[in-house]
Amino acid sequence: MKSNSIINYSKFLRTCSSIELKGLLFGLCLYFTLSSSITFAENVLQMGDARGEPGDRRVGIRIQGRHDGVELHGFSLSVTYPTEVLRWIGFSKLGTALEPIEPDFYIQKSDTEKGHGALGVILSYSHPIEYKEIPPTQADGPPHTLAWLYFDILSEAAVGDYPVTFQDELFDPPLFNRFSHKGQSINPFKIDGIFTIETQEALTMESVQSFPGLRATTFVHARHSQPLRGYQINMVFEKERLTLEQATLHGTDVAAHFGNQANIDFFSTELDPSYTLTLARAAAGVIFDYPIPRDPPRVLPPQTASLTGQSLVRYDFLISDSAREGGEYVLLKLEDETGDQPNINALVLGLTSILPQLNSGKIYFSTGDFTGRVVNELTREPISGVEVILDPVQNLARTDHQGRFQFRSIPPGPYSLRLNKTGFFPSYQKGYEVEGLDQVTEAPDLFLFPRPTGGEGFRRGYLNEDDLLDITDAIFLLSYLFLGDPQVTCEDAADVNDDSRMDITDPITLLEFLFLGKSVPQAPFIECGLDPSEDDLSCEQQFGCS
Repeated sequence: MKSNSIINYSKFLRTCSSIELKGLLFGLCLYFTLSSSITFAENVLQMGDARGEPGDRRVGIRIQGRHDGVELHGFSLSVTYPTEVLRWIGFSKLGTALEPIEPDFYIQKSDTEKGHGALGVILSYSHPIEYKEIPPTQADGPPHTLAWLYFDILSEAAVGDYPVTFQDELFDPPLFNRFSHKGQSINPFKIDGIFTIETQEALTMESVQSFPGLRATTFVHARHSQPLRGYQINMVFEKERLTLEQATLHGTDVAAHFGNQANIDFFSTELDPSYTLTLARAAAGVIFDYPIPRDPPRVLPPQTASLTGQSLVRYDFLISDSAREGGEYVLLKLEDETGDQPNINALVLGLTSILPQLNSGKIYFSTGDFTGRVVNELTREPISGVEVILDPVQNLARTDHQGRFQFRSIPPGPYSLRLNKTGFFPSYQKGYEVEGLDQVTEAPDLFLFPRPTGGEGFRRGYLNEDDLLDITDAIFLLSYLFLGDPQVTCEDAADVNDDSRMDITDPITLLEFLFLGKSVPQAPFIECGLDPSEDDLSCEQQFGCS
């Protein structure tokens, strides 16, 4: 693999949620120098694969790096993961190339709602300087383990393969996946990983639409990797809004496979209308050959293609006339009980019962529309052509010339939005509730932050040639102030706080903005512009501005 483009060390470390700056500045990479002519033979960042079952704890993914012919003085990682199946624990340096080095700077951050995580590492920045590095990998040798990334698997996680990916431009300011060598960032070739949730066993309650005063029929479905000999189902529902008329095998795949319900040795149902003050409980138990297993055994064949590919029990509900008073849907919740005699959901595989993944359903009474507007966060002007993806149903819409989007006739309930548009940083928004009743749910204005663009003048803080604002720019300025190298070609850009001089307060301002979320650089900042202050500083040239 040929060399990747070298992008200055600036993408390196936007990974900090907080950092103490005292003692940071004197010697913060005094060994970093810039050289635009360096190229590298092989730079690869690779995410490993991981496997586990729902409910597993602390499952690790190894992150490895190849950097033939060049030492690493730091690196940053920026990853995404599926929040619907994984719970973030974090990065660890145990068992990695960092463990014997003990880097001076090791900071990680996460956004557990969006499924974003990041890690930033500088091997040495303290004073007095102690030079530290990860030695080059060898062409015929193994890669270095740079980090372990750990997750818990949610107990309700669905079986399948889920990507855990390297993704640049996460968080605000945006973060990147980079290697660092002597103050330069190397953009490695990135190989994503797969997190496989292996158990095939699941019970899923079907969601259906009906109306108050009418009946609704829904099914519980099974997915299982081994022949099924029997099962137990435990479900709760709001008894003031629903009345369970019957639980039966008629119309199910079980009845179709065995001919009819009479050919099944054991089938029992139970209804507990006084389960709680508001909930009723319905249980069903089935054994195909009982009490003595047949030879060959009477079983239901495996089904792993779909969560709803094999129906086990049919439920007929009468919906109360006043059901809408409690909302536009009623939850049908598959739920395990605890106690001395628990009622649980279980699948009997051979002579062993297992606890499957549980996916609840709902009966919804109406649909609604969901609309909103996307605007530029800086100018508040509408943005057209934004790709808006509705989760979890994955519906797609695009904004019109007024920045508006609309999803029509969707079931009521909670939703999230993913926004993408060329020239803007992507965004993920959660916490919307569609009300149904054919109403239009209007979201508050959604904001997209524009990527930096070229123009006349300069941008404060953008000091190197990577067209991004991050820790490399602070290192660049520190190197200039205390080592006299490299040369600053735009003094106005180095005057981050616009006090008409270049001094130690400028990198402090930049670091506090990047790592503490305060001390925002003075304008012109995001977009190129002219200096509003009269001073003796000059700007001969700045990358990204004319």
